[in-house]
Amino acid sequence: MTRLMTYNIHAGVGRDGVCDIGRAAALIDHAGPDVVALQEVSARPRGSADDDQFRALAEATGMTALPGRTLVEGGFGYGNLLLTRRPVLDWRRIDLSRPPLERRGAIVARLDAGWARPLTVIATHLGLSPRERRWQLDRLAEQVARAAPQGPVAVLGDLNLWAIDLPALLRLRRRTGLPAPWWGNRATFPAVLPVLALDRIWTVPGRLRRRPRRLGGRLARLASDHRPLIAEIDPPAG
Repeated sequence: MTRLMTYNIHAGVGRDGVCDIGRAAALIDHAGPDVVALQEVSARPRGSADDDQFRALAEATGMTALPGRTLVEGGFGYGNLLLTRRPVLDWRRIDLSRPPLERRGAIVARLDAGWARPLTVIATHLGLSPRERRWQLDRLAEQVARAAPQGPVAVLGDLNLWAIDLPALLRLRRRTGLPAPWWGNRATFPAVLPVLALDRIWTVPGRLRRRPRRLGGRLARLASDHRPLIAEIDPPAG
């Protein structure tokens, strides 16, 4: 079994307005995942060690860190971070930006999960525009279709999905074999009383993934505007 987690940490700023990256690290430690996809990770220049959240989270968790900065300017960094306890076979970043909208991207990593074939993990944060997301979902479909013949694939992240994305999700399902996009979703936003399933964990084949669950408790409601989402995946048969 491999435990996956996705979490939009809101740059460490909680519902109380306090920036405390230690709270995100504590939630990761509590959940005990093998692989974590984080969104809205920030690094500010000339600050304390904790201001580089990419480094702070890697050090606090003791996990291998694969950074996917999408905004880099004047020493400032912002974007995705993939943390893993599994050995990394190879990894790369892909650009999912649609100018002039905010830059977006994904981290694609092949991991040794101790199975017969490697596990490919795709960690991302999709855009706010429906047209932008449709284009990004097509790009993700290409990545999944390329990786699936080599072994299982997991897609994790804040996908900002709404009902209006259903046509694009159906196209994604037809092209990749991802499970029905409306099945097994858990609301994760807003953190205090989740009603929207913006964060997702999908697998190919779909039967590998157990039903996702969101992390509960006071800290999970406080530390960000999203709740963490967790799912276990079982080894492929054979």
